[in-house]
Amino acid sequence: MLNYSKSILSILLLFGSFLTARAQITFFKTYGGEANDFGAKILALDNGYLIAGNIRTGGGALSGDGYILRIDSLGEVMWQKTYNSGHKELFHHITLANDGGFLVVGDILNLTTFFNDILVMKLDDNGEVIWSTLIGATFNSEFINRSNDCGF
Repeated sequence: MLNYSKSILSILLLFGSFLTARAQITFFKTYGGEANDFGAKILALDNGYLIAGNIRTGGGALSGDGYILRIDSLGEVMWQKTYNSGHKELFHHITLANDGGFLVVGDILNLTTFFNDILVMKLDDNGEVIWSTLIGATFNSEFINRSNDCGF
């Protein structure tokens, strides 16, 4: 039985067979910490999955770090990273870049204006930040897509 007193990031991946109408549970695992952590986007890769979201770090509603988790096809953790700028980060979307790295988009709470600025990060295959940029905004970011010229 699941313990709902801990709100931890839970991933349940279901795969259905095209030959039958039944779904099959491949694995059921929990990831994250003891607080209200969650995954916002799952990206399927050739050898597993990449999950982007948020992990709470304490300190109430204004706390939280961007969280990226890479797991293999059986749900085993390959690596996991938290990204903390001293503000509340929340990742909404992740996509595969042409070079094998990843592009992540999310929000970062601007503690001066109390609006969410858009955070865009380019990560390498191991989750290390290659570059990041902030775009001032008065709305939340949700998606990033690859363009025809291999940009974003």
